[in-house]
This record gives sequence, C-alpha cells and structure tokens, in this order.
Amino acid sequence: MTDHDRLMAALRWRALLLQTALTLYIGATLIAFGAGAVLVNNLDGMVRLGAALVAALIFSTPTLVLVLLAGLVWVWRAHANLRDLGIPDLRYSPVWATGSWLVPFANFVVPRRAMRELWNRSAGEDQYQAEQEVTAITGWWSCLLGGALFQAVFLMTLSLDTLPGVRVITSPALIMIIGGLGMVLLLASAVMLFQVVLQITRSQKALVRTSGVFD
Repeated sequence: MTDHDRLMAALRWRALLLQTALTLYIGATLIAFGAGAVLVNNLDGMVRLGAALVAALIFSTPTLVLVLLAGLVWVWRAHANLRDLGIPDLRYSPVWATGSWLVPFANFVVPRRAMRELWNRSAGEDQYQAEQEVTAITGWWSCLLGGALFQAVFLMTLSLDTLPGVRVITSPALIMIIGGLGMVLLLASAVMLFQVVLQITRSQKALVRTSGVFD
C-alpha cells in the first residue's frame, strides 16, 4: 500500500464514521419525534406537537454531538489530504478549516468557504476556481444555519415561558411551526452533508488516480 493509498484509506473510514453518525442523528430524531407524539396522544394538538419536538431535540442531542466530532475529524483529514497530495495555493489549512467551527462569529462564514474550497480543489479545480459557488455546499449550509436558528428560537421561547412572571406573547401554533421548521431543516442539512462527504471522498479518490502530482 502506497502513502497515497493510506491517505485515502484514512479519509474513507472517517467518511464512514461521519455518515454513520449522520444516519444515527436522522434516525434518532425521527424515532423520538414519532414516539413523543404517540406517548402524549391524549393531549391537545399543539401540546402534543410541542412534546414530540422536545423529545426529538433531547434524544437526538447525543448523536448530534457525535456528528460534530466525526465531522471535525473528517474535515481535518480531507483538507490535510489536499496538502499531503501536493495541491498548491490552498487558502484554508486543516487546522483553520476545523478550528473555525469552534470560533464564535467565524463559524458563521469560514466553514462554508473552507468546504467550498475543499469541494472544488478535490474535484481538480485550480486556485482561481476554488471559491466558485457549489450548489450542494450552499444548500447544506443554508439548511444548517436556518435549522439552527429556528431551533434556537424555539428553545428560547419555551425556556422563557417557564420563567415565573414571564409570558411570551406569541401564538403557540407559530412556536410549533418554528420548531418544526428547525427540525426539518436540520434533517435536510444532515442528508445533504451525507452526500457532500460522499462526493468529496470520491473526488479525492479520483484525484489520486489521475493526477501526475502523486507519482
């Protein structure tokens, strides 16, 4: 096995780990949502929906943490592969592409740009095309940010409503719609990320086979 074969083997098992975590997250969310709705089927419709959404949030949280950890490992390895394989003029280092997820404010911008560069350079594009928009990346990132925002508003509203003397003047139906949209968008982002990981891993495999820089 050559050094480049080892790099691809390392990327493939990290991709498999991330895809497994994404599958667990999707499964846990849907199962918890369905179970929550069934267990409180004697309650009012809006209360029942709220209970199901809260159940989905609680029981999917461990798998969401797993997705984050597996995602960071995969992102680091995928970016490191580009450097180890000799791809020139890369803007984002493996450290910054990974660490930017944990830096406030930077994590609203840098991860998307780093993933876009990763997609384009893995596909064989030069540095001038590295910032070219990628529909799959834009869709994933939009769903992720939108879902996170809606879920944050949903949780904040529920939390404020439990405080003594504090009442949120918002229609319960609207709160449930916000929570439901958040869940759907996060599920959509998980499905899209699964496909992004698959495509980038395949692109790097093809790059290893076809590019003369790996000789």
